Amino acid sequence: MRFSTLAMIAVAALVATVNADLESVAALYPPCGLDCTITGIAQSNCSATDQACICTNRQLAGIITACVAVNCTIKEQLATKNASMTACGVPIRDRTNLIIGFGAGGGAVAFIFFVIRIYAKFIVPTAHLGYDDLCITIAMTLLVAFSVLSVELAEHGFGTDLWTIPPESITKVLTVRGITPFMFGVSLLTTFQLYFADELLYITIISMTKIAILCFYLRVFPEHRFRVLVFCTMGATLAYMLAFLIVSAFQCWPVSYAWTHWDGEHHGRCNNVNAQGWAAAAINIALDVVILVLPLRLISKLSLHWKKKLQISLMLSVGGFVTIVSILRLETLYQFAKSTNMSWDGTAFGYWSCIEMDVGIICSMHTRSSGKGILSTNSGITAGETPAERRNQDTKDFLPLVDIENVRDNRPGIAL
Repeated sequence: MRFSTLAMIAVAALVATVNADLESVAALYPPCGLDCTITGIAQSNCSATDQACICTNRQLAGIITACVAVNCTIKEQLATKNASMTACGVPIRDRTNLIIGFGAGGGAVAFIFFVIRIYAKFIVPTAHLGYDDLCITIAMTLLVAFSVLSVELAEHGFGTDLWTIPPESITKVLTVRGITPFMFGVSLLTTFQLYFADELLYITIISMTKIAILCFYLRVFPEHRFRVLVFCTMGATLAYMLAFLIVSAFQCWPVSYAWTHWDGEHHGRCNNVNAQGWAAAAINIALDVVILVLPLRLISKLSLHWKKKLQISLMLSVGGFVTIVSILRLETLYQFAKSTNMSWDGTAFGYWSCIEMDVGIICSMHTRSSGKGILSTNSGITAGETPAERRNQDTKDFLPLVDIENVRDNRPGIAL
């Protein structure tokens, strides 16, 4: 594992702590780290008690870096770096509150919207549960699990520097994060296990959210050609979910190698996880765009004033914000992919993934409520009206959509 220049400068702080005897300082380091530090100091112009020189001498840092990389195991490298950073007085970085805030906090907000939606289904006489409600319920249930794991990840060190996490916790974090495409959370082993779990959850949640919106489209738009396109998009989304669940679950062989490979002490092989992540993100954004533009063609053909068309388009396209979040997440994916300090550098990638899931669920529910508002406010279709009464209305603002809450199984507009 490579060490940055600053990191290895810090390693050189071994015997530099003023007024500390060499034996007590040396006890903080693994044997190989101690040997490399002593050797490096001997080859430099720094004395063993000159803390400022040891912590800032780049030539010394380079010597120690090369020595540690060749002679120490990954666990010993991390232990050496942690001890040296402490000896040089480098502040401990901690962004675990962001993981908890966006993971648990964002999930709580989405859950409130979900409860309000389901509650409305039971208090509104004409309301009934549909396939879109089933899909969003599955997504919300998994999001609750994801939020719990986010707190667990933070408690195991995700959001801090990798070398500050005990080795057993790192593995745990990677296991949990493995369930969602790419996040991490009382040992290094524990950390990698958590990461693996989150990876799978993420894929399922964003896919079920998309399917919920598509089911809503089927309940609103009766046009045959449009419904065929919706079913095709739904099939593509299901294929995306199943394909990347399988690919992510078996990204390494044996499977456990996904959360044990970090220490260099286990044997196995892994796919190109970075390429897999970029492919998943690209397809995810493409599906978001397709779902976003699907209803726009029908809306453009309506005999409405352009302002009303714009209003309807904005209401049905509220999910566009999710697409924006997905694109913003790509930048953090790039940083995460090239990182050697994933528990710290992956923080932004983690909370943007949380935001994407939370906003996706919230927008899917807003889209549905917006659709009902369109039907009752803009189209002249209201509950309790007879067909004759509807025909007698001024048709210039008529929106040819079915009434979501009053459709029968034998009328157009039923999803499945």
